[in-house]
Amino acid sequence: MSSLNANFCGRCGSARLSREDLYCRACGASFDEPAASSAGAPAPWRIANHAWRTATAALAVTTITLLLWQHRAGHAVSKPAAPIATAQPSGDLGAVIKRARPAVVTIVVYGQHGRELGFGSGFFVSRTGEILTNHHVIEGAASAKVHTIDGKVLPVEVILADDPKSDLARLLIFSDDDTPYLPVATERPQVGDRVMVMGSPLGLDETVTDGIVSAVPEQRAGQADLEPATLQITAAISEGSSGGPVLNAQGEVIGVATAFMKEGENLNFAVPLERILTLDSNDPRTFAQWRHPHRTATANDYYVDGLASWRLADCDTGLNLFKKAVDLDPRFAEAWWGRGLCLIDDGKQNDAIAAFGRAVELRPDFASAHYDLGMIYADEGRRDLASRECGVLKTLSPDLARKLEGYLSSDEPRALSARGTARK
Repeated sequence: MSSLNANFCGRCGSARLSREDLYCRACGASFDEPAASSAGAPAPWRIANHAWRTATAALAVTTITLLLWQHRAGHAVSKPAAPIATAQPSGDLGAVIKRARPAVVTIVVYGQHGRELGFGSGFFVSRTGEILTNHHVIEGAASAKVHTIDGKVLPVEVILADDPKSDLARLLIFSDDDTPYLPVATERPQVGDRVMVMGSPLGLDETVTDGIVSAVPEQRAGQADLEPATLQITAAISEGSSGGPVLNAQGEVIGVATAFMKEGENLNFAVPLERILTLDSNDPRTFAQWRHPHRTATANDYYVDGLASWRLADCDTGLNLFKKAVDLDPRFAEAWWGRGLCLIDDGKQNDAIAAFGRAVELRPDFASAHYDLGMIYADEGRRDLASRECGVLKTLSPDLARKLEGYLSSDEPRALSARGTARK
């Protein structure tokens, strides 16, 4: 890496906010690189999967169906652990591809009335179901679904971050299991470094192309038609590849495939690493909130946003959102259950018992709430009450009943609670 001598960006003049900043937070330029010439406009180019640019804006639906959180008898969803990832050794292209493929997804987007508008690519960046893609992949959509390599089709529940200027978006699904994911690099690539692109060009899933880095961001500074896609690569990008990962030889993400030059030969572009690392995180928003930011939020909006915050280990935000949900609808059992999940993680056992108790009072068939209530009773040494909840579960969810019974009969630490249901 280059030495850090400059305190101001050579391109836009912005001050470096921290000595840890290698790149300008305003424009992405390296602090120790001189401003590049803006001469020479690029040839006409287009966004890969350009249909998103012309899709007609649709009105958002008033509620969002949480298919993944819909209760299925006997199924409990665990909160994923903090992501830990290691890259594959350099040079083993087959191993890198094998590891990366499960983390790459196809994103299908829909209009207001459920009509399919098109598709793009994306990839998981955490075990919690976070997905990175291009902004233009979801632009104009009212909803989206993610197709994984193992055949699952999961709705995109929340928009975590969206930056049209950088053409990046971070989405969230609620998965039953930990999601495979790709680590993001910490050092930018250099010209000549080997790279590969993975995605679904023209609907052909699991497609891989390889090449090299042919130009880095500062070499494209000032070419407004190309920014922010200023990482130039020779690995092919086609319609539908938008949002796919650009990987280095270690299997780390160094960019997001976004564009190709129609009239050029082997001229392909990606959003560079520095823009990924500085992507601002917004408060969680459902698709309806994202499409219509001035729309009045519903109790269900707050509930979904609360689940997203809890899933990302932000219990303070989650508690606030669940409170807003029950303030709007005091009989919203799932929102009371969500409060209980956050209160458990905050170590407030008695308050969690009260929240779970309110959830099962409002909805007696709420198996996940009964399970969590039984687990917390077991932790408190109140085996009689835990056994009572186990008896209820034998009718509602035999699998959860067996799981709770197993916990009561073991000396293992508390199991992660059921993460079961959405409002129906």
